This record gives sequence, C-alpha cells and structure tokens, in this order.
Amino acid sequence: MKTQKSFLAIALAVVASMPAWAQEKRPDVEVLARMEKTLSDTDRQVQHLTGASRTRWVQNQAKLRSLVERLRAGETVDPKEIDEVLKEYSR
Repeated sequence: MKTQKSFLAIALAVVASMPAWAQEKRPDVEVLARMEKTLSDTDRQVQHLTGASRTRWVQNQAKLRSLVERLRAGETVDPKEIDEVLKEYSR
C-alpha cells in the first residue's frame, strides 16, 4: 500500500510538471515575431549605412539571425542574449 501511494505521488508530480516542459521548448511567438520584424526593418536600414556604422549593424544582424534560427529550431536561448541584441536596435 505504501508503495502504491509513493508511486501515485511521483506520477502526479511528473504529470503536473509536463506542461512546463512543453512550454519551455516552444518559442514565445510574440518575441519571435518582434525579432523577425526587427530583422526585416534592419535589412532596409543597413542599405543606407556606410563604414563603421554599417559594420556594427551587419554584426548585430548576424547575431539576431542566429538567435531567430536557434529559436525556430527549438533551442533554448538566454533571454539576456535577446535583450542585448534588441537593445542595439532601440538606440
């Protein structure tokens, strides 16, 4: 009887934590959409830049593209990385 109660408690704990597992693997749709829009906007803006400004924007674009691809692939991305890259575009 004690074994059955222990098994039931473990099973309930696993079932209760499953939605959290599923949620972690799915990228936040709003964040991904914002990142894709920013990437699209920067494609247009970078065409008008030259020199060091252009180099900096192109490097930030590469970082942003990498993050978008990682999110689409289902990889986990540190929110600080996303904030750092998006902060560059809000300047």
